[in-house]
Formats: sequence, structure tokens, C-alpha cells
Amino acid sequence: MTAEHSSRKGPRRALGIAVAAVLLAGGAVAVQATRSNGSATAAATAPETANSLLNVSTRDRAVASRGTVRTIGPQIVPAPTTKNPECRLDLGYGVWSIDVTAARTLTMLTAVAYRDGLSYVKAARAFEHSLTRDGRTPLSPDQAREEIRWKRKQPVPRTTSLDAVYAMFRPHTLACVVPQRYMPQQGMEPSGLTLRTITMIRGWAEAYGGRPIGGFAPGGIDSGHIENSAHYDGRAVDISFPTSDPDNKARGWLLAHWLAANADYYQIATIIFDDTVWSSVNSTWGWHPYVHPSGDTTNPTLRHLDHVHVDVVHGS
Repeated sequence: MTAEHSSRKGPRRALGIAVAAVLLAGGAVAVQATRSNGSATAAATAPETANSLLNVSTRDRAVASRGTVRTIGPQIVPAPTTKNPECRLDLGYGVWSIDVTAARTLTMLTAVAYRDGLSYVKAARAFEHSLTRDGRTPLSPDQAREEIRWKRKQPVPRTTSLDAVYAMFRPHTLACVVPQRYMPQQGMEPSGLTLRTITMIRGWAEAYGGRPIGGFAPGGIDSGHIENSAHYDGRAVDISFPTSDPDNKARGWLLAHWLAANADYYQIATIIFDDTVWSSVNSTWGWHPYVHPSGDTTNPTLRHLDHVHVDVVHGS
């Protein structure tokens, strides 16, 4: 299930599913703060309580699919959301250039709608409304839920807004260009992960909901992956989407797009899923084909068909 796996056979250490109690072991949880440049940082730690543990169990919800839904307007790509948009969103009939705040808002609204079983149509209407606000800022999960549930005078969304939500469940439809920032190197916590990694995990889990995760263990791991893997530094995790459920591909892409939209904020270095990779170093390339270093093109795990691999920057 792990990403960047070694193709060698034999016992593999700590490659099982990890739960939140393991992830946050050691009596502390990361508290998210924000730097002046807008990126997230694991700042102080706070005492852990029973309620602070993330639920990383599987909670599968229905994925969005295009049906007979009333919308307003034709399928025409809207104008860019800002002068210099960082992100590209493939609507299926053209590419919409949107800024990173719009991308983070779109993925947050869609993820929360998925997490809580809310209307994707209302999520589309909330996204559309967000673009009209002055001084737009990304939404927290709680704010996204409030926006989706808000009763609006015009509940019918524009066609492009609903198509933007549906696009989150299709392969490699959203990619953003991110700047290269100086980040300090971090050591491994007792959980086997860096604070930067833990902060990123908490971010996606609070927005998207629980998934089984692996690719790490308390104290760290030193085998089972390719040479110099980010897993060995505590900078990477694997998020499980077993191929036994055909809807898991769409669920995986929703999470992968959320990670891509929030890559600069959480200082994500690499995302791999479904034979495709995105990296911050080559973010101008967008999503592009991925082949495991071993050259294996038949193993579903090495092709990352059954899990999303994500790692954060090493720092210096």
C-alpha cells in the first residue's frame, strides 16, 4: 500500500495501516499556525485529549457525477479569476485559469460536501458566491460547511461552477504552480513523522475525513521503499484507496486535488496517484505520467493505483 515502494520481495517493516492514535502518540498534537508568507507551520504543541485524536478510519461517501441537474448558463470557460492565476482547472470543455485562493476554496467546499454527505449542487453555489467577495480568503472546514448549508435566494448554480465541483473527482483536472520557499529542516517526532507532515495530515483529514494511512511507524522506518525515500525521513505517508471499490479512484482524486491546491500552504513536495505525479519543483509541468524507478508497470501498488502518496519538503 505504500508509495515509492521497493520492488524487492520479502518482509517489510511497518507497512501496515496506521491509525490516529499511533500518528499522534507521544502526548502531543501539532497546532497549526500561519506564517506571514501564508504557509502553514507546526508551531507549538498542545496536550492531547481523547477528543483531539483524528478519526482516520474509512468513511466512504458518494462521489459526485454529472446527472440531470438544473444549472444556469452554457458550458463556456469563464474569464480568469485574477490577473495572474496560479492554477489551471480542466472543466472538460476548456481550461479555466483560477487563483490559488479559488482553488483552495473549491477543493475545501467539495471535500467538506463529500465528508458530510452534503449537496454538491450547494457546494457549487457556495463556490460561485465566494468568487464575488472582496478580499477573498480560503475557507476553513467549518466555514465551508456553513457556506454550503446557507440558504441562498438563487439556489441554482452556474453550469461552470457545478462542472468545477464535478471536476474534482476526475483525474488530474487541477494543478497549481507554487513558489520555492526556504523552509527549515525538521527532525522526526516519536510518531515517526516530522511536525510539518503531521500538520499536513491534520489539514487534509479535517477537511476530507478519515482514511487509513501507512508508510511510517513510531521511531521511523528504514526499509520497504526506494533509496532515499521521504518515508525514511518521516516526511511521507500513504493514504489508502483500495482498487476493490471502483469509486475509490474518484475519492482519491478529490484528495489529490485538495493536496495540490494546498501544496504551497502545507509545503507539499510530491503527490503521486493513479500513474500520475505532481511535484513542487516541477509544478509548471502540472500532473504528468509517473513510472516507478524499478520500471514496473504492472504492480498496482507501485503504480500508486491503490493509494495516494504525499510527502512534504525536506527543508534546509
